[in-house]
Amino acid sequence: MDRFEYRAVVWAIDDDGGQMLVRLNQVGAEGWEAVGVTARAMSVPMAGMGAKAVPEVIVLLKRRLGS
Repeated sequence: MDRFEYRAVVWAIDDDGGQMLVRLNQVGAEGWEAVGVTARAMSVPMAGMGAKAVPEVIVLLKRRLGS
């Protein structure tokens, strides 16, 4: 029976998505496969200006144990 390990990572989204592809290729080279993703906006306090929403994604990764 196959056994897997899982990992959740949070990445900020850049404007063109290019950095996301670089990151996914990096973890893919380590044997990780993206099996789920969800978006959220993190609220960052701004001095004297309230808060700013910073978009980010949570990526669920999976790989076979022993990879």
